[in-house]
Amino acid sequence: MLHDELLNTLACPGCGAALAVDATETTDLGVKEGTCRCEGCGAEYPVEDYVFYLCTTGNREGAAGREWKLENFERTYERLGAEQSAYEWRAKLGVPRSITNYDYPSVKGRLLKWLRPDQGELLLDVGCGSGYFLRDIARGNEGTQYGSVGLDVVPLRVRFLAEMKVREAWRDLVCVVGDGEVLPFRDGSFHYICCTEVLEHIPRPDEAIVEMSRVLRPGGKLCASTPCRVAIQLWAIPRAIYRLVLRKRHDETVASYDEAMHPWTFRRYLRRAGLTVDVFRTTVFIPPQDVFIGRPDWLARAFASVGRSLEKYLYWLLPYCGQHSVTRCAKPHDGQETD
Repeated sequence: MLHDELLNTLACPGCGAALAVDATETTDLGVKEGTCRCEGCGAEYPVEDYVFYLCTTGNREGAAGREWKLENFERTYERLGAEQSAYEWRAKLGVPRSITNYDYPSVKGRLLKWLRPDQGELLLDVGCGSGYFLRDIARGNEGTQYGSVGLDVVPLRVRFLAEMKVREAWRDLVCVVGDGEVLPFRDGSFHYICCTEVLEHIPRPDEAIVEMSRVLRPGGKLCASTPCRVAIQLWAIPRAIYRLVLRKRHDETVASYDEAMHPWTFRRYLRRAGLTVDVFRTTVFIPPQDVFIGRPDWLARAFASVGRSLEKYLYWLLPYCGQHSVTRCAKPHDGQETD
């Protein structure tokens, strides 16, 4: 069964050995309560209300020299709660719907077209949050029975995911609290991995990409997106003037990325991880989303219209000016060279 196959992917985040799941309560949806015991080092990890707690992450310094604090993320999500869609999440942040109508199809919509698991295949969402994107993937693959794992470092978010699992009776979904830099899965476990708007939140994204490559099967696909540092830098001065004129305070909840990457850095990390880059581009040619908060909807619609036109007709002139980098990569089979 797919649920059992999903459980067989689990590995100790400490030593990497296989985990044996000792269930004390099971339901039609799988293991509800129990313990995961490492067959190598003997470490034990709890399973509570369908959530597998496989994370030993603490606060640490990121690659950019800034301290990464889990409590900062927890505080934000406690205040905002769970969301059922990208539109609901962006509405909580105050982003006009016209902006989401442009950037969701351009970023996550593009990934959805690539995420097409076959019958019996396994998919991992790294940084799944409360799980709305996993649901979007499932809707796009209706009629195909495949297994899903949602992983996030924030326990509250994974508990929201587990609530969705129960609410929608989603048996072939495993909910994991885990660290993107130390994925608690065996080598070569997944046919598809998605990681959308998450790498900027990880202290060392290069290590996270290596980990995703490790747990991806040969021939498997990684579909990812992350904010583009070039666009952020281009808009830095106009954005500062805008804030000064309107006396608008910087909202850390909205401008939530910790360390956006340059596109060439992102590509370099992918190649170093042994992945072949099939598709890579930037998208969403408008100012950062927080510029539109509190502004008239006609202004958001106008910018979105201009952005679509720039992307359609002048992308060749502005290849690195989109707000987001999106990519589809493949893990080569043994002996096959990367690009």
